[in-house]
Amino acid sequence: MRFLLILILIGSWLNAINLLVPKDSYTVNESITIDVSLMSGDKKDWIGIYPIGSNNDWENVVSWEWTEGKGVDWDKITLPKVSKVGNYEARAFFKNSFKVEGKSRAFKVTLSDGGATELHTKNYHVKDCYNRVFVSFKNMGNNPDDWIGLYPINSSNEWRNVTAWRWIENMENNRVPLSYPRDIESGEYEIRAFFKNSFKLEAKSNPLFITSCSSKIRLSTSQKKYFLNEPIKVNFKDSSKIQKNWIGIYKAGKKTLIENNLAWKWTNNKEEGQLVFNNLPAGKYDVRAFFNNSYKLEALISFEIKDEAQNNFPKALLNGNTNPEAGVYVKYYKDRVYISITDESIYFDKHKGITLIDYKDKENPTVITSNSNYSWGKFSKTAQLTEKGEILLFVDNGWKLTSLTADSLVLLDNIGIGYAPYRPSLNKIAKHNLFYTIHATPEQPLYSYYYVNLEGEITHIPLLHCGGSDYNYIIDKGIIGLDKYFLTHRQRNWNRNGKWESHKLIYDISNLPEVILLETIVFDAQP
Repeated sequence: MRFLLILILIGSWLNAINLLVPKDSYTVNESITIDVSLMSGDKKDWIGIYPIGSNNDWENVVSWEWTEGKGVDWDKITLPKVSKVGNYEARAFFKNSFKVEGKSRAFKVTLSDGGATELHTKNYHVKDCYNRVFVSFKNMGNNPDDWIGLYPINSSNEWRNVTAWRWIENMENNRVPLSYPRDIESGEYEIRAFFKNSFKLEAKSNPLFITSCSSKIRLSTSQKKYFLNEPIKVNFKDSSKIQKNWIGIYKAGKKTLIENNLAWKWTNNKEEGQLVFNNLPAGKYDVRAFFNNSYKLEALISFEIKDEAQNNFPKALLNGNTNPEAGVYVKYYKDRVYISITDESIYFDKHKGITLIDYKDKENPTVITSNSNYSWGKFSKTAQLTEKGEILLFVDNGWKLTSLTADSLVLLDNIGIGYAPYRPSLNKIAKHNLFYTIHATPEQPLYSYYYVNLEGEITHIPLLHCGGSDYNYIIDKGIIGLDKYFLTHRQRNWNRNGKWESHKLIYDISNLPEVILLETIVFDAQP
């Protein structure tokens, strides 16, 4: 009896289908090639890829292919790529049936090719009253017990040093909020990543500076942007009653180390004053305040020095002695300059609207033309030009996206973008006359897309629209090749009881204003 059972088992093994998957992991961009043998030879034999644990119903097939009679002896069968991240297996079926004849070993599909884990925050400076920071990460472990923690810089990884933390459950690439206590101590921190509930460090973020909303010292600069030869004027108000307080200039986002300090001065125990710094090179900088001759950060603001010297424009146009920041907005394009004056400017009465300047001779700029009916800057500080510079585009002070001829400032078209309590920015997608506005919070931005043709006509493209909310917001976007564009949403799937998922939508933008959705890739789905 035992001998007969062994013969049956050997016969069953000899007739089992061989499905060999050569790799443990594939990305969503890869087709899957399987080595196959012992199929029946029927043209309607097929191989399907199924999620692990699913039944053989057709609705569970994520990729499949006919064998076309191949696979009796060893053959390679290539199946289309799987667009959803997860764990899968290949299954073999004879003669267009759903009776499974063999299975492969398990493999997984991931969004990326792997690599080192990366962490970063969009903003390197936050205040304690904000209560949270958004953290972007790549190549986390996709384990249910991975986690990230907020640590003071230079502290050990021990649990006692964790200021705030959260699980990163079954995710590889995403952006998530990390909440921290409102009474957190001001200072320098970093986000650290750990896998499988351990304290083995996988990655660190950029330095994160957290300061108090109720700090006893307030900082401001006379301008947000300076030219190379302008003095940097830093104003302070100090109610701390502490002696030996000082203010330093640091490279933006860098640790508070001696080698990153470019200049510093005492506040001389004053409650209010101004410090002037000179001869800094072009770049981005922080002004940081410290108490009692220490390196404990109390306040921080930022500014930028442009890589160009100040000249007499727009002074010559404005007939003034200074170039005020308030109410004056400038757009440079080759030898032309567009200057917008809003009612916030002291020069509004004489120079309201937009003026076009010939800037070939920088010592003697000349006015080409002007349009007093339109301007940008009061609600949106950005203006753009189309790909070849024929059309000037901006959000005017009536919440309308407006196009003017670039050489004569004649109105071509305008379209309302809708009011929002946040200043909208206008952005251009390279190599295309495709633009988008952002007007919502940085954490959940509202994106609206517009196409501008050669006649300046503006067309809203609702297919690319993304309403910023706590339930659906953009975490990534960009050009693929020449004529494809993608938007990655982090959103709740209400068909799965509100579970979080990431959806990467890929569009064809080769025939604007027509846009076609080509593919949707789902990943980082909450279990």
